[in-house]
Amino acid sequence: MTESMVERVARTLYVASHHANGAREWDNPNGITELAKPRFRDMARAVSEAMREPTAVMIERAVAEVSGFPRPRTIEAIYIHMIDAALSEPEPKG
Repeated sequence: MTESMVERVARTLYVASHHANGAREWDNPNGITELAKPRFRDMARAVSEAMREPTAVMIERAVAEVSGFPRPRTIEAIYIHMIDAALSEPEPKG
């Protein structure tokens, strides 16, 4: 079975917060992470919900992809370009 997007984001959050040991710990069914996984899944769901509504930059990138030549891009390419646009937006100061 493939990993769901929420699970993928939860794993990424956990690994990012636990550095080198994160991936190994996440996959250990006897590890402390079994207690932490629900919290990281909740955070992952919140992150995913925050990205549900695209920003103006994401929409602009999608329109550019759909209008691409010689033919429109795949939905996967449009999605990737929209997320790339979101990740390239400047972070607020402070």
